[in-house]
Amino acid sequence: MAIIITAQNFRKEVLEASQKIPVVIDFWAEWCNPCKALTPVLEKLEQEQKGRWVLGKIDTQVEKELAMEFKVQSIPNVKLVMEGKIVDEFTGALPEKAIIDFLDRHITDPRIGPIFAKSLSEGWVAGAKAISSEKITGEKAEEILWRGAIEALEGSLSDEKEATGTTRAFLEQIRQFGSPFSDGKKSLETFLKSEPEARELVQLGRLLKREKAAEFLDELLNKTIEEQRAKTISPVFSAKDKLFLAFHILGNNDELTNEYRKKLSRALF
Repeated sequence: MAIIITAQNFRKEVLEASQKIPVVIDFWAEWCNPCKALTPVLEKLEQEQKGRWVLGKIDTQVEKELAMEFKVQSIPNVKLVMEGKIVDEFTGALPEKAIIDFLDRHITDPRIGPIFAKSLSEGWVAGAKAISSEKITGEKAEEILWRGAIEALEGSLSDEKEATGTTRAFLEQIRQFGSPFSDGKKSLETFLKSEPEARELVQLGRLLKREKAAEFLDELLNKTIEEQRAKTISPVFSAKDKLFLAFHILGNNDELTNEYRKKLSRALF
């Protein structure tokens, strides 16, 4: 249930409360039809994400001074307050997915911390399974899911079918668009579409373990250069496809990724 914010309780319910938990303020008015469409969505999300943030409502017809102080010019207007400060806002009745993305940009699920610690102690696959079972969303959750998917490929699961099945399950929970891992998800899922390529993906992941990664990348780089010079087309995946997939598995910030991207650029351009 949303808290009714007034000038009298503003300090307690917003300024003081937001020191401990984010406060989402919904500026609305009785005459505003888009406000009536937005409110049920906000209330639904607050219940689903209980304990992550609280919802407060300010009637702009009643609390005119608060609306002026917050420079509300159009409604519905939603402001996110954390530690006594407005960190972000939006205007209009956004769809549910857009509101979730808005919240995820700033608010970390309180369950992420223990699961992240679990990932460090027991492995990313264990952490990703916990994320899946608790149905946690957001960029931090996607990071754990992505690392779990990669860890499964790199040999934490001995059975290849179990490894590819686990990877698929984790990738499905990462957003198709808008996630830092969307490109990697798309690249891995392309390889996972058929069993031969899925098996090859597992082998690629295991070869990219640190002690073998440079040797394997050299091999892929040389094959890529040969294919480009000969202008041959691979019936399934080219060496270049596999090289870019390797970059996704290693990660964009990995030293080897940066080194071999530069080598590839010098060789081809």
